[in-house]
Amino acid sequence: MSVIIRLQNLPWSANALDIRNYFRGLSIPEGGVHIVGGELGDAFIAFRGAITFTPSGISSQQGVRIDTA
Repeated sequence: MSVIIRLQNLPWSANALDIRNYFRGLSIPEGGVHIVGGELGDAFIAFRGAITFTPSGISSQQGVRIDTA
């Protein structure tokens, strides 16, 4: 299963490696980071595998957790 999320308000200097480093430990396939930019600083990220989203963070079935709060 794939999950795609939208990030907003990224700085102009953000690149795919920055995003991959932030989500280190979660499976992002090759080509899974698409930075749109623009006024809202949008990017779309595709994750492979089971991902759980809560208001306080993101976690994977493998036990990787990223706090977002």
